Amino acid sequence: MQARPPTRRSRIRQHIKRTSLGLAIPNGCHRLDVWAHGLEVTAERPTFMNTSFSVAQLEQFRRDARRISRKQNCPLSSALDQIASSKGFANWSLLAKRFNAAERPPLNADVVTAAPFKLVDLRRRQYLHGDRDEDDPEKYYCAKCDIFFGAAHFSVEHRVHDSHERFLSGLDAWMRDPEQKVRARRSLNAPNLFEADALAARAAREASRSPFYRWLEKQKGRNDPVGDLAGDILADRSFPVDVDSLGAAREHLSTKNAHPAAMDALKQAWKRFSASSARRARNALQA
Repeated sequence: MQARPPTRRSRIRQHIKRTSLGLAIPNGCHRLDVWAHGLEVTAERPTFMNTSFSVAQLEQFRRDARRISRKQNCPLSSALDQIASSKGFANWSLLAKRFNAAERPPLNADVVTAAPFKLVDLRRRQYLHGDRDEDDPEKYYCAKCDIFFGAAHFSVEHRVHDSHERFLSGLDAWMRDPEQKVRARRSLNAPNLFEADALAARAAREASRSPFYRWLEKQKGRNDPVGDLAGDILADRSFPVDVDSLGAAREHLSTKNAHPAAMDALKQAWKRFSASSARRARNALQA
């Protein structure tokens, strides 16, 4: 039995499927002319803007969308769609699929054996404050401004201490959340303006902690005034970690206009710390 010839509707549907590119098509650009007798189907293929983007370009589009979202106070998804529309795509999902085909690993086995290729990590690049731009070695990422600048920007616009703290907080957040590494990438030896000095300053700070400060670290989380005081002091990056007297601690709290209740809690904390230190000293003598 002979196969039935395709109907007019199925032929039109197949032609539409073959010619559709899945992109944003301007009005009047895609036209089907069906003639009543000849059943002739024609289509105009639209002319699009550049539809090949590198991974670095996609990351730049995301940063642009974040700035648009903050400026227009709109959802990030809406800002991403605005970026996609400006590039000739109906939405961000379609644009994100059109990364540069040259960055894909070859699929032909003969090509693989003849010329080894370098696998490309398609996860977005996670930039911390001070990270060098992968595409422009003269620029560094500013997390405060959310844009790349030359190295001079950081010494003019931001204090060195603030840059160190901003880098360290970003690094801590990156190391704490393993799920981020599924969606993003950052090498351990990524060039950074502040990493060496910031880590050295942190190590020096940790080494200079006084016995009282170390004792406070163990009191954080207690459900009493001393526990509340410990949490406030540990969150205060300007608190002198090498404090060795009640007077020095009280002086710092005075400069912060601390509440009298906080002063009472400090006095109580120092009394407990002194009692604990005396106990340890007696136990060491008896041992």
